Amino acid sequence: MNRVVVLEGAGVSTDRRAKLLKVLGGLVLLAALAAQANASPVGICLTNSGFGNGNISTAQYATAVVSAGCIPGFSSSLGSDGVVNPTSLAPGLTTATLTLTQPMTFGGNAVATSTASLNQGVLRDNSDTAGGLGGCGGTCTTTGGRAIAESAMSDNLHFTITNGASSAIVTFHADLDGTIGLEAGSNANNYNIMDEFILGGSGCWGSATGLGFQPCGSQNFGFLTSSFTNQSATGFDFTGTFQVTNGATDGFFAALNVDCQGGAACDFSNTASYSLSLPSNVTFTSDSGVLFSQTGTTAATPEPGTFGAVGVALLGAVALLRRSAKSRR
Repeated sequence: MNRVVVLEGAGVSTDRRAKLLKVLGGLVLLAALAAQANASPVGICLTNSGFGNGNISTAQYATAVVSAGCIPGFSSSLGSDGVVNPTSLAPGLTTATLTLTQPMTFGGNAVATSTASLNQGVLRDNSDTAGGLGGCGGTCTTTGGRAIAESAMSDNLHFTITNGASSAIVTFHADLDGTIGLEAGSNANNYNIMDEFILGGSGCWGSATGLGFQPCGSQNFGFLTSSFTNQSATGFDFTGTFQVTNGATDGFFAALNVDCQGGAACDFSNTASYSLSLPSNVTFTSDSGVLFSQTGTTAATPEPGTFGAVGVALLGAVALLRRSAKSRR
């Protein structure tokens, strides 16, 4: 993963928007899905990076290639005084948490913590570079560090319609609720947040210092109906509907990236959550056997304007995911 999100403000040129498609657009998500289609589609991935004191520390845990850059297993590369916790994780987990700590240039630590849980349908990322000013006599205007916390998960859902109906409408929910704090004297341009998700359709939303917050692609690609509500710099609520038929298989993918630096503390451990609301005649199972706690019917728990080309690309991503899922049945 390890990508920096950049959002366009309302007054930017069309040319700059086009260039940003390479960063925000379907190419990123399609690459992730291509990797996913060629490996086990079920698993979680956690990737943390910490920068400070001229050193970089990284750590990753993945159970499968659920997104581009995820390498199955546990690995870490620690700079001077860098710490990772835990120091190992068992293979095949469906819920896990990883924390990386790297001392920063002017005191304090850059801390990145990420959690992914297929069981709960949540991603939790926390990126903290606010630290404290004690390391430089209380006169620092920046802590000189950066922390990137990333998490992703993927699964396949198999739907059953129990009353003989040919099809049914299912509702997908995505919610993000975090906080962003800036240390006194911090520079601008110091946080980038991105949330991506696929189930029945595709969605993407982002927030960045000085550039505001917005869906980073069309608000409706693949869903029958869709809407982003309650948007702010620190979160949103999303609802989308899609149609299923008896025996249909749909792929689920979600990723959260929280990249903060220069005195920002970005706490999105309240979480990114994903869930389904099902009509009474629809149930599902998943390849993981634990997705959304396998309750069959789940309700949303509160916990990046419009780029048309992204919507087209992501529609292709949904089709790719559904075809690959069906070919494995």
